[in-house]
Amino acid sequence: MLGVRGVLHHQLNIPDAWRLLIECIRCAIHGSPPSDGLKNIDWAGLLGQARAHSIECYLFPWLCCHLPDQFSASASVAADSPQAAWRAIALEHLKLTLIRQQQTAQVLEAFANKGVAVVPLKGAWLSEEVYPEPSQRSMVDLDLLVRPADIEQAHLSLSAIGYHSQHAQLGNKHIYDCAYYHPDFRTFIELHWNVESEMIPGAAIPDIERVWERTYPAEILGQSIQAFTLEDQLSHLTQHIFHHRLAVSLKSYIDIALLLQQRGCEISVAELKKVALFWKTELALPVILEMVAQLFSIVLPAQIREGFVATDQELVNAACQSLFELSASKNRAQEHNLLHYRQASAAGKLKLILGRVCMPQSFMVLHYPFARHHLLLPSAWLLRAIKLTCQTGRRLICLKQSGSMLDNAAVREMIVKKLTPKDG
Repeated sequence: MLGVRGVLHHQLNIPDAWRLLIECIRCAIHGSPPSDGLKNIDWAGLLGQARAHSIECYLFPWLCCHLPDQFSASASVAADSPQAAWRAIALEHLKLTLIRQQQTAQVLEAFANKGVAVVPLKGAWLSEEVYPEPSQRSMVDLDLLVRPADIEQAHLSLSAIGYHSQHAQLGNKHIYDCAYYHPDFRTFIELHWNVESEMIPGAAIPDIERVWERTYPAEILGQSIQAFTLEDQLSHLTQHIFHHRLAVSLKSYIDIALLLQQRGCEISVAELKKVALFWKTELALPVILEMVAQLFSIVLPAQIREGFVATDQELVNAACQSLFELSASKNRAQEHNLLHYRQASAAGKLKLILGRVCMPQSFMVLHYPFARHHLLLPSAWLLRAIKLTCQTGRRLICLKQSGSMLDNAAVREMIVKKLTPKDG
């Protein structure tokens, strides 16, 4: 087995099938060389796991550094080998990163020219400020946060440089973001004015106005932005994990590990506890911090270790275990509803079905524009019922074939419910 030299291993219950990948991540985070156990392994299987969690490009520089005979440009490996495939993926992603940086700079400049304040979220900021190299942080979209009052101007700015959106209902209370696409770029823009939806029952909605008050002027890629403080960054990354009900990849936890490693000593515990109230993450933060520390064998900064009370280890174990038993990403979207359907009584099932089909008119027009006419709203409901029946049927088959996937969703739902503030 691999080992991270000089770092204590915690007693997380990591499934045998995933231990090698976790040990590789630990070594990459700590810059540690691998043990001899890495010489003869199933590289195809490891690459598959890394790609499933969108971290193959994060691991590649470490592999090149410590295993140059297999991953460097001069490595003598077969053209159809997993090592060659891994290298090709990383090189292609490097090209995409350069294009993505140009795209990001163009959008930020367009916003600045119109006086639209913008906060790059998650990978858009982390790739430039936290990761050793921007190409090590993969992403399919660029998440950008604007003030609600600037939504229309942001829309016009994006439209002026060639972007288009599938949804024009920017003021609709049922959505908190909008995707914009450009014919010349593979990466799309996810324009946010909040980070959580009021549509989700019991969701903890961050106080976005208080969050904005704490942003400060900064610069990335030569463009002016507003940035979150480090405390807000950590709270938002935690909120994002819980927004997805813990159904996120290892990449999300590596984000936090690298933020703590690179900038953790600058984080104020007093400020972190204060902003966690705005982000509604005061209960979730201790669990996520402990999970990241144990998962990647990192030592939390002293002030954070002293400032947060040790959390329930069983809860940490449950969260970690669920990470390695996720259903395919295409099936996760309906897990929440399918789980509630499975647990409901007959009357509850009927209520849930009607609630999912007969959505408010303001929501229906997002997907069926003709639903703005009251007389045509029932037709939209009928089309939605047919669509949901087809989608749910396929997902139910996939989940049944996967056995315990809804059980995994139930565990994650329990964790989210337990760590969501009661006033959320």
